[in-house]
Amino acid sequence: MRNLVEKYNKITIVSAITLIAIIGTHIILRLYYSITNTEMRQSEVIAGVITPLIVASTMVTYLIDIFKKLNDLEKRIRKIANFDQTTSLGSRLALLESSENLFNLAKRCNRNLGILMLDIDHFKYINDKYGHLKGDAILHSMGNIINSTKRETDLAGRYGGDEMIIFLPEADLNGCQSFAEKLIEKARAFQMETSNGVIKFTISIGISVLSESFSFCHLGELIESADTALYKAKNLGRDQYSIYKA
Repeated sequence: MRNLVEKYNKITIVSAITLIAIIGTHIILRLYYSITNTEMRQSEVIAGVITPLIVASTMVTYLIDIFKKLNDLEKRIRKIANFDQTTSLGSRLALLESSENLFNLAKRCNRNLGILMLDIDHFKYINDKYGHLKGDAILHSMGNIINSTKRETDLAGRYGGDEMIIFLPEADLNGCQSFAEKLIEKARAFQMETSNGVIKFTISIGISVLSESFSFCHLGELIESADTALYKAKNLGRDQYSIYKA
């Protein structure tokens, strides 16, 4: 029924099921009178049309309304589960599920898969000085920067806190570096006016690539390698990217 609700409109479904109910009722009545060897009266013929018409249309309309509400609720729940409202990126759950498919495909087809893990430098200071609402606004702005920079085939999501991950299918190291440089420049250029002054921020990025040179066995290893490179970038002074080297 839920598949029918998604595929056809309410009038079509109600009409079809009501017609089936009328035909079914007529068949049953004719079988009954044939077995009992009696004739069907006109009032009974009319009743055989009106009764299923009322009952079927009422019940089907009610069921369709319920299923439509369930479908809408399911879509909202799925959207909440897959979408991080603060950053406008994918949620951690959606990120990990989709990236697992990307990783397996890259391994199977012997293709590159680049990964960038980034976080906002001194984000705790921004939260403490300007408040969490402004901190969330900075996260949202960083998400917009990523969305405006990435390709349609790239996968981006919030990994946790102020950490974000971007997967770049079929990207080599040069492609990942070029992408990282664009993000760093856009973050440097961003500023937000507040009553406590202008907020500016920078980002640090860790880069790793699944390739012939670095063949990771599991997605977790690829993510961990990018995380290692991210910490290296932060230890080197932040506002830069670092490349994972085994």
